Amino acid sequence: MPSSFRLQLALQGGGAKIVHLIAALHALEQLNKEVEVSRIAGTSAGAIAGALFAAGVPMSTVKAELRAFRSELSEFPAPGRMDFFTSVVVGKRALAKTTSLRKLLKRLFDDAGVSTVGRIRTKKNGPVMKIVYADLYRGTPQVAGDGENIVTALLDSCAIPFYFRMWNEARGAFVDGGICENLAVADLRQDQEKYGPIVAISFNRAPADDPQGWFDYAKALMDTAIHNSVARALQQLSPEDVLPISTDLGTFDFARALGDEGLGSIYNSTQLQASMYFRDFLKAKGEKNVAPVRGDMWVSQNPDTMRKLWHLYSSTFGKIKYDVELASYTVQANSLIAPGHPAAGKPDEVTYKLVFRTGDEPVHAQKFSHMISPQSNFLGLAELRVFGPAESGAEYVPTLLPVSREEIPKGVQALEEKAEKENVRELVAFFSPPLPARSGPFTLIFKELLQDSMVPLKKGHDRLWITALPRALGKVKQMDLVLLVPESFGPVHMTGDEGAKNLGAQVSGSKLEEYRERAPRGFGALAWTCGEADPTYPFSVNLRLGSASVLK
Repeated sequence: MPSSFRLQLALQGGGAKIVHLIAALHALEQLNKEVEVSRIAGTSAGAIAGALFAAGVPMSTVKAELRAFRSELSEFPAPGRMDFFTSVVVGKRALAKTTSLRKLLKRLFDDAGVSTVGRIRTKKNGPVMKIVYADLYRGTPQVAGDGENIVTALLDSCAIPFYFRMWNEARGAFVDGGICENLAVADLRQDQEKYGPIVAISFNRAPADDPQGWFDYAKALMDTAIHNSVARALQQLSPEDVLPISTDLGTFDFARALGDEGLGSIYNSTQLQASMYFRDFLKAKGEKNVAPVRGDMWVSQNPDTMRKLWHLYSSTFGKIKYDVELASYTVQANSLIAPGHPAAGKPDEVTYKLVFRTGDEPVHAQKFSHMISPQSNFLGLAELRVFGPAESGAEYVPTLLPVSREEIPKGVQALEEKAEKENVRELVAFFSPPLPARSGPFTLIFKELLQDSMVPLKKGHDRLWITALPRALGKVKQMDLVLLVPESFGPVHMTGDEGAKNLGAQVSGSKLEEYRERAPRGFGALAWTCGEADPTYPFSVNLRLGSASVLK
């Protein structure tokens, strides 16, 4: 891969969701030696975030300015039914003001030496900036010209009708571009061989409540139109070219977005997600054996398609068996790090490893579960790596697709009900080419980040487990459950389930030392193992605070 990889950015609008965009661009900014952004197309909040990034304004500066902008939020009231009637219908004036926003943008762009849209490219040697707004006279989306004032163009792009702009204003015909094109992918499709592939930063749509009156009904109509334009844009891209951000921030949630939560945990989580996404994106250009999960893929996919994929897997590919040599499940319990430590608050790192040899038929696909516990937040951050026999030199390219079960199979109903409560999201990895018959070993490593998954252990107990492996040919040679726990947390004790088919035993000696060596500094290791395990039963271990010491 060249030292600097060229790409284009399409940034979705979203009002208060601008904190997500700034956080994502902050992550991209930190890859400036590896990435060159050649063109940016943005709408509304996406246009503001993209233009500041393109002009070279540090995202840390933008974050600090947003924090200071809290004092001006009185200009951005939450829209209500009576406000709409008194301000818009009777007073013929917009609900919100842009006076302070205009001053802030003018100061930031003046400091950057950028006065017009085109100056970003000519003065700053930055990317081509495409600022999208809607022209009510023409009934089409428009892109601001290079000679247009940068602040005026941005305020046009985010001029939500009735909220920021009225028909009786001088620029009343120019309104928020999201009405026509809230994710301006189409403006970047030409000349991709010159400017590079498109990466879209988009928001998963949150489920909407039923409208309760004319005001809610009007908002729902607008939201549906905007969402439809985004859906059409996403259809032009491959899933791996989209950074999907799940958020419950609404368009007008400015107080929350610019508050401690928005510029704290929400910002940090998005920055982490974006950092992993862009690094994975770059890896994928040089590594074919990696497939990432970024965001809640199950929200944006068609439910009927996901059910059909599950049926295809369960009725065909999922019936092909293989000889399992190792199944291991390892949790690095970052959620147990003491408060105040620099690493406190990091997600737990969970790794599932499956090593097997194929039988008489090639293996086309494998199912994985992306699971979080009730006390966790869904981050949607995972990746799958596929390794074939070292001597073969062959590369196997995985593609991860979300699936949804048609029905709960008999015999696993209790397990599935438990899984449903714990928010399981299932994926199927399809391999290209298929893993050939009578070959191996093949190693699949599925790694995910889970927020606070091990927090129950703070209350005294928790458990780790590997579900049944119905595709295994005969006994599973080895199953391992591993906990990497901060040494400062205190002693943790492992015990098996009495009467379990796969009881297992504590790992000690040199084998445990191998796990300890893989643990990060300041972590110890505990492990539970079972040899010649029955694949028709799960394998689990209980964890509790006790007298057994963590190996240091």
